[in-house]
Amino acid sequence: MEELAVYAILCSVGYDFNKEYNKALDKLFLENQKNNDYLELEGMQQKDAILHTLSIMNAYSLKQNLFGKYLMKELRNIYEESELNDFVRNMRALYKLLPELIEREEPFCVLDYADDCLSYGDKEQCRKLYESAMSYYEE
Repeated sequence: MEELAVYAILCSVGYDFNKEYNKALDKLFLENQKNNDYLELEGMQQKDAILHTLSIMNAYSLKQNLFGKYLMKELRNIYEESELNDFVRNMRALYKLLPELIEREEPFCVLDYADDCLSYGDKEQCRKLYESAMSYYEE
């Protein structure tokens, strides 16, 4: 569920992870065919399935480390391909979609405040904060 939740969040803020979302959902369904949530998601239009995934992800006890590894890996790739201002704008929206139990934990909380540095023109500090969060799970 962790990977599926990450892709649902990324799709919801405008990133094109639809194929990855479908692949993760298919894998979960095949591994857990008796899971009614996965069966229901499989039968929905993709947009509805993504929205429903966001609504049910808080009901699952997501493994924070696994969720974080998936999320930060994908954010690193997005970050490296994006302009800082575009990335920042999407991180505020992304932060608002994080599961309630982890939104105030490291490294996720950084997504809420890293862009504060931009208000006084400190792009370097902003980048350092984001890069630190994205490196949190690297070995």
